[in-house]
Amino acid sequence: LYRPQAGGNTVEMTDLLRRVWRRMGQSARAKAVAMDYTPKILGCLAIAIANEDAPEAFEAAPLVAPRLPAATISVLRTTWSMVDRDRVGSEILERLTQEDPELSESLSNASVARTANIAKAMRMLLDEVDPANMPQFERILYALASLGRKYGRLNSGSLAPLKHALVRSVIAYVPTKEKKRASQAWETLSYAICSIVAPRLVVTDTLAEFSNSTSSALPIPASGTFAGSLAAQGVGLIEMCLKVSALSQGGTSAPAEVLSRTRQARQWFLQSVSEDIHTYCSLVASCIAVVAPADQDSGGQAAWEDAERHKWLKKSAEVPLRIAELCFNLAQTTAPARRFIKRSLQADWVAGARLLQTAAEISLRNVATNLPGARGDDVERLERRFQALREVGHVWEEMTEVS
Repeated sequence: LYRPQAGGNTVEMTDLLRRVWRRMGQSARAKAVAMDYTPKILGCLAIAIANEDAPEAFEAAPLVAPRLPAATISVLRTTWSMVDRDRVGSEILERLTQEDPELSESLSNASVARTANIAKAMRMLLDEVDPANMPQFERILYALASLGRKYGRLNSGSLAPLKHALVRSVIAYVPTKEKKRASQAWETLSYAICSIVAPRLVVTDTLAEFSNSTSSALPIPASGTFAGSLAAQGVGLIEMCLKVSALSQGGTSAPAEVLSRTRQARQWFLQSVSEDIHTYCSLVASCIAVVAPADQDSGGQAAWEDAERHKWLKKSAEVPLRIAELCFNLAQTTAPARRFIKRSLQADWVAGARLLQTAAEISLRNVATNLPGARGDDVERLERRFQALREVGHVWEEMTEVS
């Protein structure tokens, strides 16, 4: 395997490694991933392999990770310099064994995930965590999430044990008086990583994996994720009722525009699941990040950090607001069709309506929580949209009157 120069362009490195990987047989590939690489080239290799073996990682709309303050980055790099690079990989795996034995076993059996590469992977991410390098940081995470899912047992439920194992392993090396600040910085990095990885994993989770991740010691997925998921299931039930009723003897077909609307809404709700997780993780990262004391601010860093937080606060109100608006819109659009539903499907219709109603109620509560802290030119417009939705609750009673 050709080894590019460490100082080369990452795009050129990745393209070269991708072309070489494409021509390799399985035996050569196994040897290639077992070789030693610098952190930078290891990241390029992960992206190259993912482009070939799991191209779906780069087909979805790109997600943007939260930009971390300079003070947070400084603490991360300073504390990482304290760890024993020869031991920290095995220590992370040991802690992971306590948290999630199956995931630990899966990583232990993967040659590319040997302990030396675990330490290099962290160095690789820390090298790219500056705001200017974040696009490469994001591409590496896309690749790792997709490859971990395809070749390992990585799912959204893996994120809590991975986060805990990483943070605790690093903090063990930090002096007591610095542990609180260091823990805050590593928690911030963990949520920044989750902002890219979690949305990719949740949409590929099995039902059991999704349930397990819900009960994990990490608030991912949270209520907003379930709002999108419930809405998608609710509109799916409504769409099913309309289609089956139309096929029945003497059945009446729903208007084509209604069915088209339900199909589009179902796809958007599924997309909102990823968008909500991404936004939530980004918001948490921006809120808990380590920042420099006010008297040490230079170059408008404090203003930049404040703008970053409020950007995610506003988006954390926008996403659930759109979910709620679409739920109400669907209720108004499909309610007239309830009289065409077969009697045997009326319970399914009501269930679909109630799922949409629950999704709307969860979303409105999340808007009420996040909107007051948001700032920006269009916050007033968001407030008007929010208030309008709070005045149309009667639509759910109309939609569930089917007998």
